[in-house]
Amino acid sequence: MFGFGKAKEEEKEKSKIETEEDQKSNQKPDNDTKRVKKESLEGKQEPLKEKQQEEPKKSEEKQIKTEDQDKEIEKQQEETEKSEEKQIKTEDQDKETEKHHKEQEKSEKKPKKDQDALKKEQAVLEEEKSKFKNEQKMFFNKNTDSHEEKPEKIVDLFRNDPKRLEKFSHTIQIGDEFIYFDYSKTHIKPAGLSEMFKGFSALDRKSCMFNKERINFTEGREVLHVCLRDWNVLQLLKLKDGKATDEKEDILEKELKKLGEEERLVFDELLKMKEFDSKFANGELKGVTGKQLKTVVSIGIGGSDLGPRAVNEALEFYKRKEANVHFVSNVDPVEMLNTFQKIDPEETLFIVVSKTFTTQETMSNAQVALKLIEEKTGKSCAEIAEKQFVAVSANVEAVKAFGSKYRFDMWDWVGGRFSVWSAVGLSVILNIGFENYVRFLQGASYIDEHFRETDNHSNVPVIQALIEIFYSDKMDYNNKCIVAYDEYLKNFYLHLQQLEMESNGKCATLDGITTGQTCMLIWGGVGTNTQHSFFQLLHQGTRKVLMEFLVPLRPLQDKKVLNNSQFEMLFANCLGQSRALMLGENNSKDYKFFPGDRPSITIAYSRLTPEIVGALIAFTEHKVYIQGLYWKINSFDQFGVTLGKSVAVDILKAMDEDVKHMDTGSMRLLGLYKELNDRESEK
Repeated sequence: MFGFGKAKEEEKEKSKIETEEDQKSNQKPDNDTKRVKKESLEGKQEPLKEKQQEEPKKSEEKQIKTEDQDKEIEKQQEETEKSEEKQIKTEDQDKETEKHHKEQEKSEKKPKKDQDALKKEQAVLEEEKSKFKNEQKMFFNKNTDSHEEKPEKIVDLFRNDPKRLEKFSHTIQIGDEFIYFDYSKTHIKPAGLSEMFKGFSALDRKSCMFNKERINFTEGREVLHVCLRDWNVLQLLKLKDGKATDEKEDILEKELKKLGEEERLVFDELLKMKEFDSKFANGELKGVTGKQLKTVVSIGIGGSDLGPRAVNEALEFYKRKEANVHFVSNVDPVEMLNTFQKIDPEETLFIVVSKTFTTQETMSNAQVALKLIEEKTGKSCAEIAEKQFVAVSANVEAVKAFGSKYRFDMWDWVGGRFSVWSAVGLSVILNIGFENYVRFLQGASYIDEHFRETDNHSNVPVIQALIEIFYSDKMDYNNKCIVAYDEYLKNFYLHLQQLEMESNGKCATLDGITTGQTCMLIWGGVGTNTQHSFFQLLHQGTRKVLMEFLVPLRPLQDKKVLNNSQFEMLFANCLGQSRALMLGENNSKDYKFFPGDRPSITIAYSRLTPEIVGALIAFTEHKVYIQGLYWKINSFDQFGVTLGKSVAVDILKAMDEDVKHMDTGSMRLLGLYKELNDRESEK
């Protein structure tokens, strides 16, 4: 705000200005004062108080040369405008530059105080800071890099559409039980879901699975795990039960002829497992020392372990009193050794599950188990394998070489993570009985029928698949957390994790390598335990998480046995968490602020019967298939499993030789391993 004129002032005024300026800035050097006097003489009737106010800034004028005053005046006026625009914020800053400049000149004629101006500017800054802070809270979950329109808040969707719950909730009847799916606490609107249906319609090939087409297009295989729980096969099993009559046998024979080749194989295998289960339950199976086999250890990994393990744990309420089932999957020797501490090896049946019967971890564990029993009993491995080891495999010759008397079949058209419905589930049968296992298959069959026969707009696996794709593709969510408010399902998410991530955790599509998003990360736990661990992040963290709650509406136990008030507390916590995530809480204290508007899906079931467990797994299988179709992914191969294992084989070979073709990091780790173990072996 420096003004300069061409006319000169009288000497008296010059002297007066000099005196007052010296009083104003007591510590100014003499040469500065003289310069001020010179500049004041060149000013044109500039108000005295204006000069006083601008004095702190005159140090900026020390380097200005005035050889060409006319040009310098014009330049300084332009600099004045720029300086004013940077330093002063006014409500009229969007107005034209000329009007703004006039208002500045007008304001320059009025007395100002630097302290007042600073206070005003500070107040404006504080106001802007507060406004920005509130905007951060309002848009807490907004991805600022996304160009997508911010979705309407979930609470507003409820407020604006009284029928939202009706539009976004579905029930599937599972025999005498049911499953209720609630998608209302998500951001998706009916119009948005309709658009996704349109986009999916051209990709819809769900009937291809039931038509036995080779939908595993990278390996050229059919995908027929639905045949393992075929409704007609299950009805024929019931017909087979009971006293045989000529009439019943005739009907059975006619109906069996109507079955497809795969369904007939399934029927025969189920009968074999039923017979084996009967022998086990009746105490007919004896070990190498003549003791009855009462305990089961299932040895497998991946789909040969996670599915049966999850189902056995989920159906613990239905287990036989005398049943005792354990699982060993890890190649870490600790797991097998710990298992042997819990069992009597002479009374234990071992089930070795491997389609090829060459799986590294599984066959290694089987050999370790053989050796441990040999050490305990003094019997030969061949005798132990024959009497106490059962194989579930497609490799007939390898099983014969191993020595097992019993072998149950597997087929190329059943993938590992979809195989719990086959003989891979033998441990489930021996644990809960064949009858309950058939109920488990029937629950899955109900979902198969719903998936195959229901229109997409009411098809629950399709709906959830598209909602999750909406969050992955449109909302930039990269993970889903599954929390079961059911102790029986505490590790259930681990099987669902494999179903989803091994199926769709891929970048290769029919169109080539995608740059878009595919499968979410799947993780989870059990309520209410997780409320005291990672729910802090879910409510107040910066990561966007799609929640999925699993909760029973009734307990399995009799209320006389069960503390019903605790069950009510369990259900209330599940419902409370979903509401709290949606509502949030506004608070002036940042650390008590909850953003809210966090989406969740709730899957409630009448009670956790074998049918419901089967239905929940089959539902996830079909949902995964739909997502694979949408992303143009083959959901039924798993080449990602092989690379690391093949590299591990190379490293195993390098244990006994010097290797120089590896990266320095890997070589260093291998060196540390060798060094430490060599020292140990020398002791």
